[in-house]
Amino acid sequence: MQAITKILKENKKQKILLVDDVPEIGELVKIILEKHSFVVEIAKDARDGLIKAADGNPDLILMDIFLPGTSGVDATIKLRENGFRKPIILFSVLSEIEGIAREAKRAGADDYIIKPFEVDDFVNRVKCSLEENVTAL
Repeated sequence: MQAITKILKENKKQKILLVDDVPEIGELVKIILEKHSFVVEIAKDARDGLIKAADGNPDLILMDIFLPGTSGVDATIKLRENGFRKPIILFSVLSEIEGIAREAKRAGADDYIIKPFEVDDFVNRVKCSLEENVTAL
């Protein structure tokens, strides 16, 4: 049964919820991910992201740290407290030196990506996070 579940997961387009308050970045990231056969839904802030995560059951959430209202770190904590167990990747223009990556991990994020990013590396990290989640099933 597990093998069948894994095959079905691998054959369906995986859904990513992208949470970013800068429309241009959101659209650019959406285009990149859609070119790699992902289905992408965009949320404009953490509140919208929390609602869409609950309603849409994404396979992965990609969220900016600095959002209006609730931060991506605080939203990650809320998602984990509410039982969301799929991968969450936080991203920001701040580097690991500034302690943001450690804060993201403590909040429950699976990965942290620094913007700007190299496209192939970014897509590979998204794919790896999704593969690790399928393997854990």
